[in-house]
Amino acid sequence: AQLEGGERPGRLNDTEAVRNAIDQRHNHFPELEAAAERFGSDLKLTLDNRLAVLEERLKTEHAIIVRTFEDAVMGGARQRMDFHTRRLMLSDRLPPRARPMQLATAIALLEFADPLDAQVDEAGFNTKAEAALYRMGLARYFAGALLAPYEAFLSAAEKQKYDIEALQRRFGLSFEATCHRLTTLHRPDRSGIPLFMVRIDPAGNVSKRFGS
Repeated sequence: AQLEGGERPGRLNDTEAVRNAIDQRHNHFPELEAAAERFGSDLKLTLDNRLAVLEERLKTEHAIIVRTFEDAVMGGARQRMDFHTRRLMLSDRLPPRARPMQLATAIALLEFADPLDAQVDEAGFNTKAEAALYRMGLARYFAGALLAPYEAFLSAAEKQKYDIEALQRRFGLSFEATCHRLTTLHRPDRSGIPLFMVRIDPAGNVSKRFGS
């Protein structure tokens, strides 16, 4: 028998399966950290130039241009890749600090498919939906590591006594992205404070969580 919505009794839903896989890795992926650090160094990314550099990368390497559209056109989505018109579509409701994260995530999916797929295969999911959700989460992880390199971010966090607003300003990240990055600092020889993150909507539903 199946439960309402097609779930089999005793089976984790897609989100729970992905959360468990991330928890098993302690929300830390050294391979992606290293790849992001090399890539950022090659591009010579800085806080001041990264939006222009990432846009240029999409244009020159993938013939993709970045365009902003009204929220009504986007249907509430923050970003959408349209391969037919070769456009990365961003919502006009997207805060300026969140734009580099969207571009970096798109580049991760386009240029780092092999390391992302290797991590997905290692996790051994039961469904394509679980694998796709996990893969997107890893792409966002890569983006966070690219925009806030591990050692620089951890050193700043320690210096600022984990002041989230100060870290937002230092790395040009949204509040959520800054909190997420703080939950990934689990390098065995150089770890940060073990933190957890929970995102709750106005109705009290948990829409994202990462364990410590």
